[in-house]
Amino acid sequence: MPELKFQILKRSEMELEMLVEGISVALANALRRAMITEVPTMCIEDIEVFENSSSLYDEVLAHRLGLVPLKTDLENYVLPEDCNCAGKGCSSCSLTFILDREGPGTVHSGDLQSEDPRIFPVSDDIPVVKLAEGERIRMECTAVLGRGLEHAKWQPGVVSYKMVHQVQVPDDCDAGVVEKCTRGVFALEEDRVVVKDTARCNLCGVCRKVCAGIKITTQDDRFVFRIESNGSLPAEAIFYKAVEALKSKAEELSGKV
Repeated sequence: MPELKFQILKRSEMELEMLVEGISVALANALRRAMITEVPTMCIEDIEVFENSSSLYDEVLAHRLGLVPLKTDLENYVLPEDCNCAGKGCSSCSLTFILDREGPGTVHSGDLQSEDPRIFPVSDDIPVVKLAEGERIRMECTAVLGRGLEHAKWQPGVVSYKMVHQVQVPDDCDAGVVEKCTRGVFALEEDRVVVKDTARCNLCGVCRKVCAGIKITTQDDRFVFRIESNGSLPAEAIFYKAVEALKSKAEELSGKV
């Protein structure tokens, strides 16, 4: 079995790009799917409307509010199905937001008032509804943890991966290929074209038009993963939580075989 290796290519709170070696296509896809569907995040699920004289129906407002990404605290909250209250709603699995605004003006995500300062909208500038003079919305919103497997609003972000390609350059390769390749795969060293970063290659084929001797082969055990968080969780946390979820499922399967 090949040795498993990780190399961080780019890291920030919102983005993580890494090179993973020694895994199969099946495992790479399982990891991607786990990051999208198995990592819990907090979203508004239930809304109690006390007043809504806006131009939008209650259901439309509920849908919009449910799609507002919320900062998520996985240390102090649990999934409703795992809570001691059996999902009825308590301080361990849910929290309340109050939304009370009167027109004229636009209601934004930042107008949601949370009972827990650790849980709040990722962005304050997401428009919800525009209120005219005399219009008002007053409602109580309940947020709970959920997973992307249940609804897309609980997905923590966008995750993709691609195979890494092996690029070989002949000694007499035309130096013009460095400029023609907009991905930055090639570089010049002592007037000779060398491969700078194979992970950037996307098989566009432009380099072969300049230098027909370039050979590109696909490596099916090396992948570049890119995780873009919506802000509910750090990108790195999404990866670790997905690994935990896969490990838990593997242990569960092992116990039943």
